[in-house]
Amino acid sequence: MLRLRKVLVRGIPIALALVILALAGGITSLQATPICNSTIVLPAGDGTVADSMLGTGVCVQSQDKLYGTFNFGNLPMTGSVTFGFTTVSGTDRHSITFSDSFSPATAYMESFEVAVIQGGAFPTSNSISSISADITQTIGGPTTLGQTTNQTPASGAINISKTGNTVTGPFQVSFTPAQNVTDLVVTTIFTTGASSDASAILNTIVQAQQAGTPTPTSTPEPASLELLGIALTSLGAFGLRRKS
Repeated sequence: MLRLRKVLVRGIPIALALVILALAGGITSLQATPICNSTIVLPAGDGTVADSMLGTGVCVQSQDKLYGTFNFGNLPMTGSVTFGFTTVSGTDRHSITFSDSFSPATAYMESFEVAVIQGGAFPTSNSISSISADITQTIGGPTTLGQTTNQTPASGAINISKTGNTVTGPFQVSFTPAQNVTDLVVTTIFTTGASSDASAILNTIVQAQQAGTPTPTSTPEPASLELLGIALTSLGAFGLRRKS
């Protein structure tokens, strides 16, 4: 009995720490489509990862966006992917930039998937309101970028052409709140023009959030409630010990 009491007493700080972590959002529920065998987490949402590190089953979490299913096609594997996060006038904006040593007059193909993480430390009603594209280029061209965004019924297309630093064509796909887009597969066909110095493909994802969304910490996840039960049980046992 004495040994059992010692175990219960020693377990109280651990149980309380788990509950605090869960209620503070340290244990999240990832409701997203990319299959992730491992995830690179960028706590502030910003960071650069080498293409060679983003193999099959590797995902990147940038705030409440989960990127995965990377397919670099015929892109040189010496490149990198830069993830960014900022808030402009209360609206969250996420960016993903593919930088590489592109050759002039060459066609490239690549794709990736982006999903919204809901629950845990994040709201449960966020979605994607738009995705736009651009090319980093100062001379040469015309360089063309064609992208398709697929998740029926929220499919769309981007088709831009850039000569020097001047871009033309539809550069954005928008989604309505009713479509509730929380997952997109983006497929890119990128053709550099003659004498082009193109060095990057940039996508910007704008987030939509429904008004009046309760904060996740106000409604604990099932895992949080389970941990709370463990802690209360430990505290009860501790109280009985002191009473006896």
